[in-house]
Amino acid sequence: MYYANVLAREQADGVLDALLKGVGSAVAVLDRDMCYLAYNQRWLDAYNLDQRDLRGLSHYEVFPEISEDWKQIHRDCLSGAERKREKDPFLRQDGQVDYVSWRVAPWYEADGVIGGLVMQTEVYSVKGVMEQEMGALLHSTHAIPCRIELPSQRFAFMAPQIEALLGYPVESWTDVGTWLQRVHPEDRDAAQAYAEAVLSEERDESWEYRMLRADGESVWI
Repeated sequence: MYYANVLAREQADGVLDALLKGVGSAVAVLDRDMCYLAYNQRWLDAYNLDQRDLRGLSHYEVFPEISEDWKQIHRDCLSGAERKREKDPFLRQDGQVDYVSWRVAPWYEADGVIGGLVMQTEVYSVKGVMEQEMGALLHSTHAIPCRIELPSQRFAFMAPQIEALLGYPVESWTDVGTWLQRVHPEDRDAAQAYAEAVLSEERDESWEYRMLRADGESVWI
């Protein structure tokens, strides 16, 4: 259970409010009818609820987009189950998708009867999840991912492992012209034709060529 095995209903307005302020994630306490008893500021912030007073409101009124699957989870937990999931997609009413790591568990009255639910969540934006996944990819591959802006042909992103491979600082890779200057002279014309074809048609290609390291040595890419 969260905090203690027993929470008395009369604690909700005082002790619970103070307790929830110190919790690092978004937390809400609801009664058996799924109405709010207490919550912390992180709950309001995570779900863009501004400073809305949720006490006494139904959870389903605050979140009308909640699916039947979620309602079944709530029913299960009100029967004594505990449920949790990591980075679960949650489609909001405005069409935005949040990724939510959550845990739902019952809380108990002093006589041992289930009084309601405690919901503890951590919300991640789509962008945040993609950045985490990209970070994991960058550290698990020997490839050198990069992103090129069009039509400027400037590098918007260059993977940091390029420095270990070729010896040039990441920040020195400014645009496609920089890349061409570091292609082996014997492969440069073919590299330019290759780049023009890929960028103009925005297609995937596989091709091997030589690059010049910062120390003058050549390596196959």
